[in-house]
Amino acid sequence: MRSKKTLVATVACALVAILAIATVSASNQWRVFSYPADIHVEGTITLENLETEFTTGLAVNEDFAALVPIYVNPGTYDVGFIGKAVASDDSIKLHGLIIVPTLVVPLVKRGSFYVNFKVDKTNDFPDGIYIAHGELEITISTIQPGEAKIIWVHMKGLITSYGGEGAIGGIMAHARVADEEEDLAWVHGFLTQQTPVTDISEEYTFSFIAFRLVNTTEVALNQDGHDLYISGLWSAFNITWTYYDHNWTRTIEQICEKEFGELNVNLETTGTFTLQIDDEDLELIEGVVIFYHIRYGGFIEPRLFQMARVNADCNGDWKVNIIDITKMAKSYGATLGRPGYDFFLDVNFDYEINILDLASTAQTFGQKY
Repeated sequence: MRSKKTLVATVACALVAILAIATVSASNQWRVFSYPADIHVEGTITLENLETEFTTGLAVNEDFAALVPIYVNPGTYDVGFIGKAVASDDSIKLHGLIIVPTLVVPLVKRGSFYVNFKVDKTNDFPDGIYIAHGELEITISTIQPGEAKIIWVHMKGLITSYGGEGAIGGIMAHARVADEEEDLAWVHGFLTQQTPVTDISEEYTFSFIAFRLVNTTEVALNQDGHDLYISGLWSAFNITWTYYDHNWTRTIEQICEKEFGELNVNLETTGTFTLQIDDEDLELIEGVVIFYHIRYGGFIEPRLFQMARVNADCNGDWKVNIIDITKMAKSYGATLGRPGYDFFLDVNFDYEINILDLASTAQTFGQKY
């Protein structure tokens, strides 16, 4: 069993660690992985069948949709294409990589993206699988969000201010934009204005405010100058953890229940957010965005209708894998205010990294987004 002195010291270390993480993470720019675009492609692709040694040039003049990295702006480019082609029935389906030579950075996929499209096949064209490569001209035009059938948004942020005063904490938001009757959002977070302790000889109390969205009224993109807008009814709580003699207790006091509030996210420079809940006991919450991802579905990938929330992607590499499991296992048993606790590992937001978080991560293992 740990001594009271050890428990108090660990709480102090946790607060210092939180401050350090906030300082480092706040300097990182928010990230949007890709945007949906209409693609027009023209040119000639060489097809080579290695089994039959049949080689031919295929004229291409097609329109299709694709997800394009934000590093590739809308416009017209001379590009390379490399991939494969599958000829069968009345079509030739091409799957491959578009490479924009002027934007390629060594070891980084900033100037390339994958596409899938098809062209008509004549009856005398041999069926089979071909290596495909060639030089093309493409024109990229942004698809407006309103044209998508469903949009998923995932945001993580660090809280830096509460009522105009310094604060530390975190917020996580997931939103689904479909139509007014199907818009949904899940938002939760915590903040504290407590500073690290210097005297750890006595029992230590760690207090924070926890908040969550309990009923969504509206989710919108690009509204009134805000990149993401979420409104609804919010609940908030004052929570106090007291550590003493190898043990701890938790006290919960409700601040408000189902009060209207608005979350606004603005993605300029490093990205910022504000949360105002209409209760006299709550102040304006402000912070910086450290992770932002939009996924458009319906017109490109129907499977996105089934896309789950991605809490379990702990390291932000766009997938749930063994790295996330390992990070969570290392923090297993940690509680808010003690070493090892990471707000973004707390999948079910119960202030503790436990078996429920591991189980939730395991359920979405292998998921990409």
